[in-house]
Amino acid sequence: MGFPEKKIMCILRYHWPLIFFLLAAVFATCFSVDYRQSISIQFSFLFGISCYFLIVTLAGKHDRLRFLLLALTAVFFLVAVFVISRIMIAGMDTPTEQVHALGTHFFSVPNDVLMFVVVAPLALGATWVAGWWLRCLAIIYLLLAFAVTESLQSRQAIVLFFIGLVVVIALMRPRWSVPALLVGSVIGVAVDALLGWPLSHKIFLFPRTYVWQAAWAMFTDRPWTGQGPGMFKDLYFAFLAKAGYFFQELSDRRTMPWAHSLYLEQLAERGIPGFMALLYLLGASMRLAMKSWRQSSSDLMRGQAAGILAALIVFALAGLAETTLSRIWVTILLFILTAFSVAMAESLSGKTAISHH
Repeated sequence: MGFPEKKIMCILRYHWPLIFFLLAAVFATCFSVDYRQSISIQFSFLFGISCYFLIVTLAGKHDRLRFLLLALTAVFFLVAVFVISRIMIAGMDTPTEQVHALGTHFFSVPNDVLMFVVVAPLALGATWVAGWWLRCLAIIYLLLAFAVTESLQSRQAIVLFFIGLVVVIALMRPRWSVPALLVGSVIGVAVDALLGWPLSHKIFLFPRTYVWQAAWAMFTDRPWTGQGPGMFKDLYFAFLAKAGYFFQELSDRRTMPWAHSLYLEQLAERGIPGFMALLYLLGASMRLAMKSWRQSSSDLMRGQAAGILAALIVFALAGLAETTLSRIWVTILLFILTAFSVAMAESLSGKTAISHH
């Protein structure tokens, strides 16, 4: 097999899930009920693709991959400092008021705190074997992420924060996983109790059933093409009525900008091809991260692979009842996590080839 053929096979081996995902997005956009709006809502894909190829290109060596993982953690460390400082200065009472006080479109709803939760396992994995100062910075980031999450009272984010960390610990030190889960549960309950049980009181707030049924109605209306990327908000009330709900009887009459489920959103906006493409992209990335974790010969590399895998798991779980590709950070982190899994696999593949040679 010649050099061009090997290059093509390499591209198909590692990058085909992303190619399939992008092709599905193009397909859904072409058949959108408003393709101009669908195009405009996906401009964040350009930045995400740029991050993907930058990471895959630069992280050909193990030390570069670790540097990029730490760099991403540092970026979100600074964002977390900005958010928590603005929240403290603003002194607002409700999470929505606190988010509005930030004055940025990048962070516009309380559940955007999930971005810090997704990065948390990467921070732990990248510093599992590191100097004391890097470990201290990682611990400070985790504390900041927890503080922001608790302050904005995101039920899902708190649970996923501890799940991500426990997954990393379980992969690196299985015996520590159960104690870590128990400690995390105790900390979460204790902090909630000290603050007056704000998270516990939110458990039964905002049932998403009627939002999800509106998304399902959109899907059944156009199962193969979807309504078009970014069209959920414009079509929400029309399909809410088709799902059998009367606007006057709803407890929450706000316009829903997204389906509050990444997977139902894919079905509603991008149809079956878009839904399958997302599952394929996440599944392939997790498989590569798991393979890298198994093939890693040192705790340093296993920690990185464990962090990437845990972050992908947290991202996938967050999509069950939240997140949307209409949010810039969701799209960018999806491409970044995919790139990390590919870069890790390529790095280990190169090491294996060298050792065999």
